[in-house]
Amino acid sequence: MKTYILDSINRLKRYGENLDVKTILCNKSWQIFNDSGEKELYIFQENGDILLSTNGIVSQGKWQYISANKSILISVKDKSYMLHPSFSINNIMAMNLDGTESYMLMIEEQSLLALQVKTLEDLNNYLLSIENEVVHKEKEVKQREEEEIQKQEALKEWFANKKQILDSNEEYKRNKKMLKSHIAACFLFPIVSLLFFMNSWDKETAIIGTVIVFFSFIFPIIKICLYDSKCNEISGKQQKNYIENYIKEMRK
Repeated sequence: MKTYILDSINRLKRYGENLDVKTILCNKSWQIFNDSGEKELYIFQENGDILLSTNGIVSQGKWQYISANKSILISVKDKSYMLHPSFSINNIMAMNLDGTESYMLMIEEQSLLALQVKTLEDLNNYLLSIENEVVHKEKEVKQREEEEIQKQEALKEWFANKKQILDSNEEYKRNKKMLKSHIAACFLFPIVSLLFFMNSWDKETAIIGTVIVFFSFIFPIIKICLYDSKCNEISGKQQKNYIENYIKEMRK
């Protein structure tokens, strides 16, 4: 077991809280990173056994997770090691050797083949890239959260001022006026048409009267839909512009 002191590991420790250690460790082949050329593998089994292979020479031992101090105790032959899991990211797990600032780094064997991490510099650069990626993602999440808060605040302000804003928009007022007039026409035209034909209603005028009454009802309905759609479109644009301007002002 070889350990290292790397600043990047200390900075990544904060991402290791509440690790499900047993799930992460078990039933995987972990290669212990070292720059000596030795191939050292640890295989943690669910029953508490551990297999250690160094250049193909296998030893057996025991391991257990101690919840009291969130540590892993590895016992092989006459030696025991207490390690504290620090973080697990991208199939790399760092464990702090108790009482020191040194870390053992385990990399899932298949991932190590893909990463081609061979030297300590390679490993440090990779950990730095992970750190930058995580920090970037955190910033994005924080930015999205702030934008959502600002959007909700802007939406609240929009509804408080919606009537005043729309009432000052000439296009909206014009379409709203036409909408109201066609709503009235929707009820008025059929009644007028029906009264007109009522006194002279016979077989000859029945079809014509029915068609006229029908269209005197349908035509205002179509216009209502058109003007209502236009009013909603204008309102939507005004709302979007209001929210965008509100957020811009908040960011100044």
